[in-house]
Amino acid sequence: MNFLSIFKYSLILFVVEVLVGMASTMLWGADNYKSQPLLDYFICQYLPLFLPSLLVLSYYAKVQAHNTLPHLVAVVSICGFLGFIMVSALMGKWFVSPLWFIDIPMSALTIGVAMIIGRSLRKG
Repeated sequence: MNFLSIFKYSLILFVVEVLVGMASTMLWGADNYKSQPLLDYFICQYLPLFLPSLLVLSYYAKVQAHNTLPHLVAVVSICGFLGFIMVSALMGKWFVSPLWFIDIPMSALTIGVAMIIGRSLRKG
């Protein structure tokens, strides 16, 4: 396992996700999500995060030819852990997203699609 590249791409992914999250919160507001239907929330919150994350992970899948899946899982896990620590520190208590049951499948979907895209870019 290439731990230096895992750490580097974890930080890149974390920064990208924080910046996209900040932009979407500034555009749609922080409390506006509570009154939205689930589909609108999905479009406003998950889709803007999915696309840049997919870009970062696809590039990493392209350059990481061996053991791609464990590397991508490690990057997403470290990024999620950093987010958990930061949000918990800001809130002053341990905080687990109430939408974890959506977050985990979305992360798995992002990893799977990134692997497919990265492989095709590597071959092409």
